[in-house]
This record gives sequence, C-alpha cells and structure tokens, in this order.
Amino acid sequence: MPEIQPDESASTNLLIWLNHLKSSDAPQVYVIIDEYDNFANHLITAHQDFQYKKQTADDSFPKTYFKVLKAGRQTGALANIFITGILPITIDDLSSAYNIADFITLHPQLEGLLGFTENEVHHLLDQVYWDYDLDPTTRQSVNEVIKTQYNGYHFVNAESCDALYNFTMVMYFIREFCRLHTIPNNLIDLNLRTDLSWVQRITGSYPESTDEIVRQLAAENIIRYDNDALISQFNISDFFNPSFYLISFFYLGMLTRQDDFYLCLPNLSMKKIFIEYFNGLYQIDVSTRYTKIMERFIVSNHDIGELFAGYWHEYVSQLPEAIFAKVNENFYRTTFYEVCSRFCLSGLPSLLNARIHQAGAILRILGNLMKKLPVNDGLLSLNIIQTKNLHLIGVPRKSSHFRVRMYSKFLDMQIVSAKNTPK
Repeated sequence: MPEIQPDESASTNLLIWLNHLKSSDAPQVYVIIDEYDNFANHLITAHQDFQYKKQTADDSFPKTYFKVLKAGRQTGALANIFITGILPITIDDLSSAYNIADFITLHPQLEGLLGFTENEVHHLLDQVYWDYDLDPTTRQSVNEVIKTQYNGYHFVNAESCDALYNFTMVMYFIREFCRLHTIPNNLIDLNLRTDLSWVQRITGSYPESTDEIVRQLAAENIIRYDNDALISQFNISDFFNPSFYLISFFYLGMLTRQDDFYLCLPNLSMKKIFIEYFNGLYQIDVSTRYTKIMERFIVSNHDIGELFAGYWHEYVSQLPEAIFAKVNENFYRTTFYEVCSRFCLSGLPSLLNARIHQAGAILRILGNLMKKLPVNDGLLSLNIIQTKNLHLIGVPRKSSHFRVRMYSKFLDMQIVSAKNTPK
C-alpha cells in the first residue's frame, strides 16, 4: 500500500490510494458518505453565508474530494458511491460537476428501505417475546401502542395500504421494552427530539413564516404541498423559503404523504411533537394547570368525563378565539392526548382513536397499561359533537342520538364480558 502523505491534502492522498488500487488490480471499493450535508446545513441555518461560500469554493475540501471520487468511479477503482444526508441540499454546491449521481431516495422499488414494514415489526416482537420470555397476553397492547405511535409513513405511494414504521422510534421502543419488560412511559426517543431541533434551526430566524404551518397542522392535520418539490434538491437560496419548510419536515420524518395533494402528520408521536410547538406558539400552559385533575383521575375516581371536562376548562379556555373557526375533532383528540401523555397515560392513544369495533381493545389496554384503574363504565367519543359549537360547550346532533345509544349499549356488553372473563 502507498504511504499516507501527512503534508498533502486528504483528496491528494485519496487519489494516490485509488491509483494504487487500479494499478494493482485490487478489488473495487465501495464508498459510503453519511450526512454529507451536515456542515453545510449548520452554516446555512446559522446564516454564515461567507463561511458557506468559502467551504464550497472551487478549491475547497468538498469540491476537490468529490472530484477525486468521480475520477475513481470513472477509472473503475471505485465500484460505487453511496451518499446520505439529512436534507437534500444540492450536491452541486459541494462538488465539482458531480453529475454522475442519481437521487434514489424516492424510487418506488426502494420505499421499503425507508422504514420497517408491519411484518418486520411483528418479526422483531416475536423475537423479543421469545428471547425474554415475556407474557404473551401483553402482545396485543404492545402492537396497538407501536402502531398508533410509530406507523403511518407513505414516502412514495400514498395509495399503498402498507404504511411504514419509523425504525428509529421502533428500535428505541424495543430497547426500552427489553430493559423494562413493560411499555415505557416515554414513547418518544430523546435523541429523536434532538434530531428534530433541525426544525427550530430552519425556522428559528423567521418564526412568523411557520405560524400558519404549525397552526394548520395542529388544527387540521393536512397541508397542501408541491409534489415536484419533494423530488428536487435545494440550494442556499431555497433554505428559508416557507415552501421549503414542508419539504424539510417530510425528509425529517415529521410529515408524510396523505395523497398527491396533501401532507399530514403520520402518527401520534409526531402529532404530539407538533402540538408541543403549537402550545409554545400560543404560550399555552400545559405543565401546571392539569396536575390535580390528573391525580384525581389516576388515584381516585377514574372518571374520563371529568378528565375531559378538566382539559376543557384548563386547556381549551386558553386558546385564542380565532382558533375555533378551524379546529376539528382531530385537534381536540390530539391536544387531549398530548396533555394526558405528560402524566404517562400511555393507554390513551387507542382510547382517543377508538371506534365501536375497537371497544374490546380499549378495555384490554386500560387493564394492561393503567393497572390501578378498574374497567371503565364510560368512554368519550368526540365525533358526536358539533365542532363549530364546541366553543359554546356544544350539544350532540339529533342525528347522533341513535348512534350514541348503540355505542353505549355495545360498551355495556363489552364491560359485562370483561368483568366475567376469568383473570
């Protein structure tokens, strides 16, 4: 092997090494570059334009290094080069006419590499339950939590029924589950929150540009997007364009395709994170006003109706009047869940997303995850209330009376069945 020349640049040493590989008929080399855009993104979001231009000049390290890589690919010393980044900043800024690259992130045949499929998650859980000899009766509850918290991603084909799971969050959950042998109270990896600080870096200098985006996603959970923008790359002039924010949220895993026209929040974890941004935007106190109500619910009366009434008076009363014209059932369900999740009520995701056929699953989750609670004799369904009248406290629609009676009757049957089931 040729000796490294400490006084020469990295690109010069790389060129010497590649020439040696070619001349000695050595096996071809694969090059993997992770987060190629990291330093550039930091400079851009810190508005260090001078440093950015200096670091991407023609004689800069990135451009000379990529020039050598391109030459190595052309001579055959390199079999291939695989480059990953946080955001699709244009590689033209970092390289010297690096026009041999193919942007493959959103190739349809590779979509399955962007997350775990449901079969893969089930296989992982099968192994965990086998290796740790865990109680199989908890499996359905674990499945429900993982699906509501981490599933829902469609990166290429929004019509596909096979949504992907966020593998970073799934692996966090499995690690904690193996350690605790129970569902962790904190369902969002703290490292993921660190990664999502990119949102603050990107939007922090122009917070007024993000207000409408955060408000719409929190209230309606959908927002229009330009499909062409998802498959293009960006340069420094695009970074602080508000239309770029949605694209950055998409690549950071906060938004996913609902269809060819709208992006949406994929799961409860991301909804919770966006509601946290929403609460900060409107300076809504969620840390001190709810403690006594939650304590009474957990320790004493287990009254979900009273729990929601407390949320209504302590949380909803803080909302600005303009919000009520836009919010829907999804907003109340998500904000109610976000408040409750601060007190480790991890069983509420399925409760708040419940439909009639899921009543049995709700009772099992309440039993497994909130062991201090008895079987509940009532469940809250927000979709029986007129959204437009919620700020007036609201009344059930007449057309909903029959549905409410059938819902109540079905739950009564489920409760009797649960109480008669041997423990």
